[in-house]
Amino acid sequence: MVHVAPDSLDRIVDILSRSRNTVVVTGAGISTEAGIPDFRGADGIYRQLGEQRVMNIINIDAFRRNPEGFWSFYRQHFMFPPVEPSLAHRVLAELERKRRISAVVTQNIDNLHQRAGSKRVFAIHGNADRFVCLANPAHSVDASYINSCPQTAPPCPQCGAVLKPDVVLFGEPIRHYLDAYDA
Repeated sequence: MVHVAPDSLDRIVDILSRSRNTVVVTGAGISTEAGIPDFRGADGIYRQLGEQRVMNIINIDAFRRNPEGFWSFYRQHFMFPPVEPSLAHRVLAELERKRRISAVVTQNIDNLHQRAGSKRVFAIHGNADRFVCLANPAHSVDASYINSCPQTAPPCPQCGAVLKPDVVLFGEPIRHYLDAYDA
């Protein structure tokens, strides 16, 4: 948890009260309190396995070459038990409801901002709660399908093509860039 000196907190409150358009940008830190590990933190996967190794697996080219290998790694290292939004997520949702902030731009794929009640969220790295068909992105499923699927690389239930987590892998463009920029 971050501790803020009282004079700093007063300054933040003053800035927020005068702002006409406050956009909050979040990353891994906001979700660690909820139980999501920081991949680049001291105990994170990048430090444990090596960033280059991880990047060589969680990229779109590796996914296309070897979906089974990708999915095996993804299931082991990127699928976590359900967690609840942290106090920080809930506070940001409340600030949005009170029109003190206008949007949240996040690198996080955990969907915790939305689950806390934030409405205007630009998740530039996607959403790990959703999985899309490579052959037809209009076909999608949620994690319950993935968790119950016996195959390592889950097939699309509508057409049989391989599913991909609806997250930005290395080698893919970030999402909602212009919307986030405009906000």
